[in-house]
Amino acid sequence: MSGKTLKTVNEAFQDEYPDDEISARQTIYRLATKFDETGSMEDAPRSGRPTSITTEENMELVSESYTLNPQKSQRRAAHDLDISRSSVRRIMKELNLKPYKPRLLQALNEDDPDRRLEFSQWVLDSIREDPIILDRILWTDEAIFQTNGRTNRHKGVVATLFVIVITLIYIYLKRAYSPSPGDLPGVKPHIFFGNLINSGIWTGESAFHQVLLDYQHHFGDKFQYWLGSHRCLVFCRIEHAQTIFADRRTFENSPLNHSNFDLFCPNSLVLLTGAKWKRHMRILLPMLKLAKIIGHLETIVQCADRFIDQNLHPGQIHRDLLSCCESLTMNVIGFVAFGCDFDIHANSQIKKAVHDFESYAMWLLPLPWIFRWLGKIYLKYNWKYQRASRLFHGLAQKLVEEEQNKQSEMENEPPKNLIAALVSSLNEEANDEQVSSGLTSAEIFDEILTMILFGYEGMPPALLWFIFFSSKNPQVQQKMKEELREHHLLMTNNLKCVPPLTANNLSSLTYCECVIKEVLRLAPVIEYTIRIATCDTIVDDVKIHRGQNVFIPLHNINTDARYWHHADPHQFVPERFLAEDKNHHPLAMIPFGGGHRACVGEKLAWFQLKTIIVRMMQR
Repeated sequence: MSGKTLKTVNEAFQDEYPDDEISARQTIYRLATKFDETGSMEDAPRSGRPTSITTEENMELVSESYTLNPQKSQRRAAHDLDISRSSVRRIMKELNLKPYKPRLLQALNEDDPDRRLEFSQWVLDSIREDPIILDRILWTDEAIFQTNGRTNRHKGVVATLFVIVITLIYIYLKRAYSPSPGDLPGVKPHIFFGNLINSGIWTGESAFHQVLLDYQHHFGDKFQYWLGSHRCLVFCRIEHAQTIFADRRTFENSPLNHSNFDLFCPNSLVLLTGAKWKRHMRILLPMLKLAKIIGHLETIVQCADRFIDQNLHPGQIHRDLLSCCESLTMNVIGFVAFGCDFDIHANSQIKKAVHDFESYAMWLLPLPWIFRWLGKIYLKYNWKYQRASRLFHGLAQKLVEEEQNKQSEMENEPPKNLIAALVSSLNEEANDEQVSSGLTSAEIFDEILTMILFGYEGMPPALLWFIFFSSKNPQVQQKMKEELREHHLLMTNNLKCVPPLTANNLSSLTYCECVIKEVLRLAPVIEYTIRIATCDTIVDDVKIHRGQNVFIPLHNINTDARYWHHADPHQFVPERFLAEDKNHHPLAMIPFGGGHRACVGEKLAWFQLKTIIVRMMQR
């Protein structure tokens, strides 16, 4: 400052730079001191690590990179130049480079103002003539145009993405449902519904067993059938069934056998596999063996007598015989399995509950493609299903409590029926590691419900088919009565004297047993069975991958002319079991399924059906 005062310096600065603001006193003193000490106005060199990224070379590289490609992102530039994103961002700031996004604006032509004015005038005139005309105009929301010229295209983008996603899903499903060169023959499936629509099952035009017979006629013994979204490989020969049933390690019970049944009965035997299935079988199987069932012969006969007295009268026209047969079956199950008289009749609460359960819950079984969360919501808010479920829970709890009281009074007595075996196995700490650890209360409830539901569904149709076939073939009735007369079992003129049935004279009725076999051959309790492959394997030169479902149509085998030689296999001819087909292949007739997953109640169903039919022919 060469001896000049601060005031003199400020005046000289203002005279030289009249438009600039005068610096503060401290700034002037600091600059004067720096000039006196160093002879320069530049800052002294700073201490610390020298700059290595934001160098002139890197700044030139970044500038050149964005000059060549202005649309390049910071991430891409950092990757190409081997510089961190933060350094690229700092260099761009030094170079005064700023990112930008193109914004679409509504383009206006020269005649647009006139057209807008005409449209506005038309709207005003229309409102005067019809005040509610705006309520009848459909205003699209694909984009929003604002007065400042900006366009909101967000909804249009969302709609475009939605269309793209739907298209990709459709392409994926189309490829998934399209046949591959190595696939078995079959009808081209629909997406989601498979072959249920084009085969007529969904519309009710065809029965499932008839569809499988038609497919076998067109495609041979090996074909594929799409059960909804599930591709099933169908094998129609005895050799196929023998291979699949014998290899129990490779072919396990498929969830498609009773799909969605776990929504309301998750611990049922029909759903279980592995150690848990063995634990349940250990409790149930001993009570369902023939030696145990024979002891209930008199009870079954009493139920049959009640059924005959209430429903079968000379000259009577039966309009609802299925309901009567269902009542009979429920009564037998009540006595034999639970030692309880359900007293099933038309207005019984239990029968109504079973009907509601079957109507509003069991219909989910043939819908394996339905979303599970949708099925859960449906069952949760279906008040009729919930009412039936509460009744079954109350019934099961009552049966268990009554049996517990009986067992507390009579200790160390072996179980006589199914409920006794279930209660004696009650153990809330049961687990699959110990097969003999018993069942929990939840598992016992599910087994009780399973026994009631499957007993209600299984035997009544077989009994109805016997009534149908015998009514269409009076010569069969005559032969059955002649056999009963030979064994002195036919009722005499004394209506109050009916010869008693015993296990010995039941087993001696050969022709009656042939009739029952023929009924079950043409109308099996289980029309098909499904296994799932647990590993890759080959059956008759067909590659089966892990997780694929294998379908065995039992009705096809039961009526195959290659295995049934006496008369037409589609005709009702009981004599075939006394002639050429007496020693038929064991798998040529498996009305209750085959292998280790056959129906566990087969012996009970067979003995029950034979006893009731013989009793009906007696009277």
